Amino acid sequence: MTIKIQQLNKHFGQFHALKDINLSFPENQLTALLGPSGCGKTTLLRIIAGLEFADNGHIWFGEKEVTQLSAAERGVGFVFQHYALFQNMTVFDNVAFGLTVKPRRERPSAEEIREKVTALLKLVKLEWLADRYPNQLSGGQKQRIALARSLAVQPKVLLLDEPFGALDAQVRKELRRWLRELQHELNVTSIFVTHDQDEALDMSDRIVVMNKGQVEQIDEPSQIYHAPQTPFVTQFVGDVNVFHGHIDQGNLVIGEFAHNLQTHSNATHAVNNQSATAYIRPYELTLSRESHNALASGTIRHINAIGFIVRIEVESSQTEQPIEVILTKENYLNAQYKIGEHVYLVPDKLNLYGDIGNVIALKKRCEWRGIDLKVENITSTDGIKLSDCDMFFIGGGSDREQCIATEQFSKIKNEFKSAIEDGIPALTICGGYQFLGEYYKTVDGDKLPGLNILDFYTESIKDAPRLIGNILVESDRFGNIVGFENHGGRTYHNYETLGNVIVGYGNNDEDKKEGILYNNLIGTYLHGPILPKNPNVTDYLIKAALDNKYGNYDFIELNNEIELDANSHMVELLKNKKGNYVKV
Repeated sequence: MTIKIQQLNKHFGQFHALKDINLSFPENQLTALLGPSGCGKTTLLRIIAGLEFADNGHIWFGEKEVTQLSAAERGVGFVFQHYALFQNMTVFDNVAFGLTVKPRRERPSAEEIREKVTALLKLVKLEWLADRYPNQLSGGQKQRIALARSLAVQPKVLLLDEPFGALDAQVRKELRRWLRELQHELNVTSIFVTHDQDEALDMSDRIVVMNKGQVEQIDEPSQIYHAPQTPFVTQFVGDVNVFHGHIDQGNLVIGEFAHNLQTHSNATHAVNNQSATAYIRPYELTLSRESHNALASGTIRHINAIGFIVRIEVESSQTEQPIEVILTKENYLNAQYKIGEHVYLVPDKLNLYGDIGNVIALKKRCEWRGIDLKVENITSTDGIKLSDCDMFFIGGGSDREQCIATEQFSKIKNEFKSAIEDGIPALTICGGYQFLGEYYKTVDGDKLPGLNILDFYTESIKDAPRLIGNILVESDRFGNIVGFENHGGRTYHNYETLGNVIVGYGNNDEDKKEGILYNNLIGTYLHGPILPKNPNVTDYLIKAALDNKYGNYDFIELNNEIELDANSHMVELLKNKKGNYVKV
């Protein structure tokens, strides 16, 4: 039986636990819900089981909608992490429990119950423990009994919440193999929750990777590992080295190194003059004593040559963390690498990601007007003349990245402030918006200095919920602005804002205002990217740049029917979702 989920949302107070979940679980397959703690996977499982109810959305078991049905009415088997066995009952009685409490007209006879329970105990290979009590069993035995109990009622769906989480490594490995074989024998649609990537990769037919209440990727285990679709999946599933750089003439440039991307089919779409991050598995890196086509260099600090592979750690100025390289024993012995040796790192394969949505929107809307737009990626302010620029775009980042950006821009603070006062248009997002103020106060109470160009400040409040989710802003200047916000900081100021928050949080979740509009500078918490979703904002920035450069520029109006239809559709969806229950 297939399971289908449509537009599912769940809140716990202000916390948005599940966001617009749309999933289909194939019949008779074992699907893993994989993700870090707090990503929403257990909540989703409990909603499928009927132990929790969604705020809105729909759930189908086959052709039957079960959204409003109780757990008992759905016919599911649920296996908990900590077994939930009845301590005062024998193993036999625990397995038989679900059958004995059925309504009289549905309840099997005592003989039928005995035959079924005996068969199930044989299936899990524990029939010899029928007269024991749970406190006389090992952890692995308890979990098998819990599974047998869930199967006794012949469930349409089998749900398992981190079933091996309380077991030691060896027992986990044995039970994983056993459950995988049992699943194929029973042919029941099964969903299990885990934060253990090895467990998901080893057992499942399909994996749903979740992060912060949303689905990141759905695929077969091999595709999840070898062809991740997002940076989060790349980092979460498997060991990976991370390199930050930018694209220049078909090369990934990191410091003094320029690695040719033409050798990587998955990276040939990279756009020049954009920031980019490369993710490389340890076994996809090659050590070399030559610098040709290297991505980085460093010094060998540790070698683990135990077993059939050799793990080598390289300390490099091009990365924040030590780089891990895996070599075959043969290659290691042939090369004879030593601790303390300087080496170069050349990738055999890499996954490349860049944030170019806003840049593409700017380029396209200029191109349609016959305007030539040149984009320069800036990683350092050294040698930069802001007088040569017609527009600025500053993105967000972590606290550490924000401190680095502040340090860089502080070198040209006066020039930067003059540019803003002169009306040079700028789009600053999240951290790029925050660091224009006096300071950013972290949840630990540390004050990270800002540029203090504008009179405002940002604070993160300890134990306060993160402001995250879809946002709708009604703006007198730009019409309806739609996007996605994700920030812990609350910003307070008295400047003109982008508009009133209709759905979402905005600057601080108090005044229901979003962003800042000062001269031609736009500061906002809208990620997204914002520009493709809101053509009026894009055109505002372009026109301001042209007017500054050429005077009152004859700005060509475009046919925005498609873009505005999409914007209107998102507006209606967001407005409708303000209610408790919406049918789509």
